[in-house]
Amino acid sequence: MDEFSQRKELAYRCLIDAARSLSGAADRDELVGQILVSSRDVMQCLACSISLPDAQTGDLVIRGTQAELKGQVLRVPPGKGIAGRVYRTRVRENIANAQRDSDHYAGIGLETNTPAQAMLTIPLLDGELCHGVMQALNPIDRRRFDAFDEEVFLAFGSLIAATLTRMQVQDQAKQKEIEEAYRQAELSIARQAQFSFMPAPLFERENLKIQVFQEQAADIGGDFYAYHETGDGCLLVAVGDASGKGIPAALESARVCTLISLTEKSCTAERLSEWLADLNNVLQASAEKAGSLTTLAVLLIDGKRRRISACSFGQFRPHYLSRSNDWRELTCPVHAPLGVFTAPRFAVSTVPLSIGRRWILLTDGFVEARNSEGTQFGAVALGRAFSRAQQEESDLLLALEESWREFSRNGPERDDATAVLITDSSPLPRPSFGCEISPEKIPDLRFFCEQWAACSGLGEVEAYQVVLACDEMFTNVFKHAYNSEPGPVQCEANLDLNSLTFLITHWGVGLSSETQVPLAPEPSRVGGYGLPFIRRVFDAVEFGTHEACSTVRLSKRVLPVAASAE
Repeated sequence: MDEFSQRKELAYRCLIDAARSLSGAADRDELVGQILVSSRDVMQCLACSISLPDAQTGDLVIRGTQAELKGQVLRVPPGKGIAGRVYRTRVRENIANAQRDSDHYAGIGLETNTPAQAMLTIPLLDGELCHGVMQALNPIDRRRFDAFDEEVFLAFGSLIAATLTRMQVQDQAKQKEIEEAYRQAELSIARQAQFSFMPAPLFERENLKIQVFQEQAADIGGDFYAYHETGDGCLLVAVGDASGKGIPAALESARVCTLISLTEKSCTAERLSEWLADLNNVLQASAEKAGSLTTLAVLLIDGKRRRISACSFGQFRPHYLSRSNDWRELTCPVHAPLGVFTAPRFAVSTVPLSIGRRWILLTDGFVEARNSEGTQFGAVALGRAFSRAQQEESDLLLALEESWREFSRNGPERDDATAVLITDSSPLPRPSFGCEISPEKIPDLRFFCEQWAACSGLGEVEAYQVVLACDEMFTNVFKHAYNSEPGPVQCEANLDLNSLTFLITHWGVGLSSETQVPLAPEPSRVGGYGLPFIRRVFDAVEFGTHEACSTVRLSKRVLPVAASAE
């Protein structure tokens, strides 16, 4: 992990630790002390301070990390200094050199022997209420504070503001009102943290479209989703859930989203198993400290090679709408949640992308929702919602949401729920092709097989060999079933999880079994390869004789079902 990535990792760990410690602060002085302990580590700067207003005088009372401030409190008169300006305007300021600012209050620098150069000042806002300001001075190993510094400092400030609000409410309201206000503050911050790290709920690229439904529960903030275009032109899609509640869960989910974003360029179809291990192992190193487990379901869509790879870490498997218009669960490995075990790689399943038209990833908030009798929504109700949407040709996510809400309307409070729908609008070749076979028509039959080989997930060399072997079989049908005369032939194609299959039907009299297919090239024929070549290309070659016709079934395994873990 590079230096910037390590910096991000450290920042989010500090934020998670701060979220826990701040929530337990008993009074304002204890809170300010904890802030000063954490803020300088989070920002990696020379000094940090917090300025809170004195209700009687209007002064900003400053507490800082500088040794000279230990045991004493400094004041900035109302409206003075950059801190006073930010407190008044409620707009953050990132200044490269505070000495050049006409409002800079230089007295504090003289008192603390810490002249301010680069300065980041933020208001401590909770909704419309401004509790004060925080300042970070003179970043270490960089000339000024950057955009990431602002992002982290604002998140830290939101934690502090929410905690200050809670303390005020505790002084003014009953215990029940206190808990409700804090819960709402937590929810607001959790959503803000999550939404800032998740992409837009709608995405389109060529023939692929992504749509997202997400609803966070009132006191849970762990659900997240991510999608990224990776380095080799693939599309990585993930849905997950960080365990726990409130701010720590939201920050942990934000941390996972950040790690995915930072490393997505190295997530290729060939390295997916190793990339998942890298992600897992980073999280495992801090899982105990974070106190959270993260579940994740992953799809990697390789549009160029028409493949899709999948696995799950304690999350539900993906579902897909097959080409026969029924929803099915994709069989793929399910590992323990992220961070439980380390491994050099994790098994994934790879299947042809063309087996499905739509793919959906869900968190457990759907399946585990309960009605008034305590019955779970479950896989059965989920399947009914999918089927209804398909039969009515309605919006799948809308139909799922309606069914889920209606089922759980009188039940217990629902958990977070996230669904990501991927639609592949790439056209499939026609399922069959028929003609009067002849040398002039064999190229058309070959083109039909070529189209299916291209969308099956086969590699370029294997696809070429499949087309060549099919051409050989069509030539044999023409020569030996119809004695080199035109005759009817039908070729049907089928693609499933494992194999591409061609069923060739003819009504000739000369080719009714494999004994009538040449075992070796005929001396007089240019380009003949014989049955041994066909058998080398296809995993299964079956000849059938029926009352009115004869058939040849050619099956080729297109991809391994799963890549096993080492």
